Amino acid sequence: TLRPEVDDIPGNGSTIQPSATSTSTLHLPDFSVSNDKINSIPGASTSSSTLNSKTDPPEVLSSDGKTDSVPDGGLRAYYETTLLVQYSASAVSWIPSFEIFFTFVMSPIIGQLYDRFGPRYIILGGSILHVFGLMMASLSTSYYQLLLSQGVCSALGICAIFQPCMSCIPMWFQQKRGIAYGIISSGTSLGGVIFPIMVSRLIKSVGYAWSMRISAFLILALLAIVNLTVRTRLPPSPQAHQMNRKTLVQPLKETPMILLVLGFFFLTFGVFVPINYLVVQATSVGMSSNLAQYLAPILNAASLFGRLLAGTLSDRAGTYNVLMIACYLAGIFCLAIWIPAANTAAVMAFTILFGITSGAYIALAAALVVRISPIKEIGYRTGLLFFIGSFSGLTASPIAGAILEREGGSYIGMQVFSGATLLLGTFEPNKQKVEIKASGSIGKIILETLVGAPQFTVTALTRASSEATFPAGVTVRKSDFSESDLVSALKGQDAVISVVGPTGFGEQKKFIDAAISAGVKRFLPSEYSANTLSEAVLQLLPLFGQKKETLEYLKTKESSTFSWSAIYTALLFDWGLGNGFLEYDVSGRAATIWDDGNKVFTLTNADQLGRAVISVLENPEKTANKNLHVASVETSQNAILAALEKATGSKFAVTKTTTEKELAEAGELLGKGDFSGALKLVRATSFGSTAGIRANYAKEEELANDLLVTSVRIATTMVDRDNFLTASDGSSSRSFDLSQEPQNKPVEDVDAFPDGGLKEWTVVFGGWCLLFVSSGWINCIGVFQTYYEQNQLKDYSPSTISWILSLETFLMFANGAAVGKFYDNFGPFYVMLFGSTLHVFGVMMMSLSSEYYQFILAQGICSPLGASCLFYAALNAASTWFKKRRALALGIVVSGSSVGGVILPIFLQRLFPKIGFAWSVRGAGFLMLGLCIIAQVTVKSRLPPKPKPFDLIEFTRPLKEAPFLMITLGGFFFFWGMFVPFNYVIVEAQKIGMSAKLSNYLLAMLNGASLFGRILPGWLGDKFGRFNITVFMSFLAGILTVALWLPAKGNAPIIVYTVLYGFSSGGFISLVPAVIAQISPIQEIGVRSGSYFAWISIAALTGNPIAGAITSRQNGAFSGLQIFTGVVLLIGGTFFVLGRVLVAGFKPQIV
Repeated sequence: TLRPEVDDIPGNGSTIQPSATSTSTLHLPDFSVSNDKINSIPGASTSSSTLNSKTDPPEVLSSDGKTDSVPDGGLRAYYETTLLVQYSASAVSWIPSFEIFFTFVMSPIIGQLYDRFGPRYIILGGSILHVFGLMMASLSTSYYQLLLSQGVCSALGICAIFQPCMSCIPMWFQQKRGIAYGIISSGTSLGGVIFPIMVSRLIKSVGYAWSMRISAFLILALLAIVNLTVRTRLPPSPQAHQMNRKTLVQPLKETPMILLVLGFFFLTFGVFVPINYLVVQATSVGMSSNLAQYLAPILNAASLFGRLLAGTLSDRAGTYNVLMIACYLAGIFCLAIWIPAANTAAVMAFTILFGITSGAYIALAAALVVRISPIKEIGYRTGLLFFIGSFSGLTASPIAGAILEREGGSYIGMQVFSGATLLLGTFEPNKQKVEIKASGSIGKIILETLVGAPQFTVTALTRASSEATFPAGVTVRKSDFSESDLVSALKGQDAVISVVGPTGFGEQKKFIDAAISAGVKRFLPSEYSANTLSEAVLQLLPLFGQKKETLEYLKTKESSTFSWSAIYTALLFDWGLGNGFLEYDVSGRAATIWDDGNKVFTLTNADQLGRAVISVLENPEKTANKNLHVASVETSQNAILAALEKATGSKFAVTKTTTEKELAEAGELLGKGDFSGALKLVRATSFGSTAGIRANYAKEEELANDLLVTSVRIATTMVDRDNFLTASDGSSSRSFDLSQEPQNKPVEDVDAFPDGGLKEWTVVFGGWCLLFVSSGWINCIGVFQTYYEQNQLKDYSPSTISWILSLETFLMFANGAAVGKFYDNFGPFYVMLFGSTLHVFGVMMMSLSSEYYQFILAQGICSPLGASCLFYAALNAASTWFKKRRALALGIVVSGSSVGGVILPIFLQRLFPKIGFAWSVRGAGFLMLGLCIIAQVTVKSRLPPKPKPFDLIEFTRPLKEAPFLMITLGGFFFFWGMFVPFNYVIVEAQKIGMSAKLSNYLLAMLNGASLFGRILPGWLGDKFGRFNITVFMSFLAGILTVALWLPAKGNAPIIVYTVLYGFSSGGFISLVPAVIAQISPIQEIGVRSGSYFAWISIAALTGNPIAGAITSRQNGAFSGLQIFTGVVLLIGGTFFVLGRVLVAGFKPQIV
């Protein structure tokens, strides 16, 4: 028997024998027959010998014992011929299909996270998940293990890495965006060249397991570089991108986006079939396996060239144009070259040509999304594109495999399928034709936005004498502005946007008449500035009276075929800050402040102006014949000054002026013919104290931000788009905060607690579900301690085993500080989503575990990290809805852990003997997943998140408050002993004679009593004081332990203790969050409760091991353990007494 010396991973039991001819070489099985097994290899037999179970799965071997080359279409060929040889080709293909599917299916969620929070933490989480999945794949020996590790876990990590990296590109590039996308996407091609060769070579030398681990280590090193280098130019804006139904479906209401998504769906079908089947098809037409293994690297090398070429050409010839040509060619190559290819040369030619043309698909797909999307929504929109494509990526290979099997191994049907879908997927979206008049500052801003939106064909109409230059893609039409020439120029246009300057305001009537004669449907007059509807503005700026006349004239021309829209922006913020128009000299650290500087007004960003124009054109019915006011920020001169000083770290030299002085100077300048006087008058429309100007669009006009569907909210963080803010050391400042937060809706009163109602109690129910799956799972530690001691970990001491469960409890609470901060910054939704994924994944991995370190990783680390996210999200969210009934509400929420502690132990104990440990744990995991979905829908915070930078002081500052310090110390000592009975009551009861059948119900009894203990004390706490009841419950638990558990020698006293201890400890657990909320600002509830539980987690980590060590030292006696538990519980209660005294003194009162 040939037995390679490789890694100690169990084999699949297959056997391989050399043929009778000693010089012959074993060849790969015929891939065209998917059901062929390894024993169908000529000269091979499985009858006489077997592989050692401690070796890697067999390699493809020559008879002299050397490993032959393993062809690789990814790892798929290896799986088909060795590791998963008993499965059909179609079944094996589901692993890479799942990998492709999960690489993209989470993209909309990752995209939303990117838009709201930036790339940093998303990429970090993805890196951990990807590398962990590869490490687990190295341990996998069966189909479902590979499906979970490679097809799901690793792919989800890739998604969290891929999506932010692709979304960062448009933030930094515009004119060279195509080549930037080409370079970044070429990384996949280069990886596709290196990894197949590296893995196939490593499999021969070190075995499958270590080849995967080495790949993982290499990827880990590269991801470290990624985490240090990838960042976005724009700071995250959590409140500007809330996930709701409107934002989710809006892109699919836009025709260009719909066509792009459909095209990508079909293109994905066509592209992935050759990638997955080229190697096996090549061997079927006679190509040697040694050469076939290089087809994937060759294809990827050609794709590398194709991506760079496509990116370069797209910047010159247009993204759509290049992608359409490339995809058409890829489809034609499939039909015209791949189908008739019957020899090595033809297959090789197809491989290279298909690689070059299909490379454009990955390089330019995301670039197309950018061209039709607002830049601040790029994460979600590209995510949506890849999400739709994931479904075709999931099914492409299995469909192709099914076609292959149906046609008896013939590849023609599969090749036709690939070519047809590539041709079908090439869509060209309809475009509107838009004419822009003039090329001044406003015109340039609008023009740049329209050029970036491929649904528009843009023509710039300018005077014949103008020397203005325009970007590529804009048709320039010179005109003498005569009536006939204007009509001729406007023929075939859908809309006209007038951006003429002050000297052209009076000419707009001529433009309107020409537009109507030419059949134009829409006209946007030159507004984009101060509020022309205000009589006070018209008195300040008589020239604006011509604008008002234009509006009146437009009203007379309204018809079923012609409409208008006027957009008012007030002053442009980023434009005016950059050129000094807003009276701030950032580089010189100087500012001019009008009057007292406290007048509140609104400003608009240039990019929002551009998006508002696009939205008007895309929504003619909603915006027809309307005056539309937009704004990006509601602020004052003093607020901007303070923000600039904070951002630059420098004090500004301030010059004071008055409205009267500025108006007088403006009059003098205009009298001399100096137009700068008019600029002073324009500033006066925002800064001046003249009555009736109506400069605050957020308060004095009806904002059209939502109507225009620009996905722009009035925000407190303004972005330094063009490096306007420069610190004294020359470094660029990324953003700054404005002191007044504008709102499109009333600000939530932090002290207005509803204290009841359907919505509020629904949140409580969702929180109950989260505590069931998180803390309820932790309450099963006694079941696992007993089971591990008798089964998988029977060779380890009880103290050693207890470290798994102690680590579980420790991380459940220790993660509170980080989770609390994220909760305060971003709200509960994403905290729960991440926690649900991690917790359920950890439980599923636990079901696969058999070694001590595996239980540590799955049950001791992964699962509790996710559970902690769920635990804190539930408690913190519920606290924001209740005040008078907070203890009762939190008691109900926390009772979920008791119910979980009753149901889950019985659930597991009943299933262990029937279906085994693995499927019992998986069943619990599926139950948790269902409850997490319910919670995801129901749990919400009353208060909107308010992101703040991470500051370590936030976690230590509460400890400087004496009451908080006392309850933290009290919690530390109480938690030091609280979980000991949960862990040891069953073991101790069995030792003194209780039957195993009865003792198995002790934990359920304890948690059942805890259910009542968490609700009733909560209700009492709202009536008689939360501090008071907490003190009572902590002393009751300690006294019961010393006075009842310590002397207990029979079934009855142990059962009584179990019930009473469950009630008292449950009361303590439910009341502590209410006590924290009582002495904390509700806006900081996340970070303060997280800080509290982080400190006590140290006690939770060490309590059970200390108890186990005491038991071992006493040769199995439990008295020392019981004394330790009772004493630390009483000490904890004492510190709560001190905290109560510091809050309210010694007087008997409700506290």
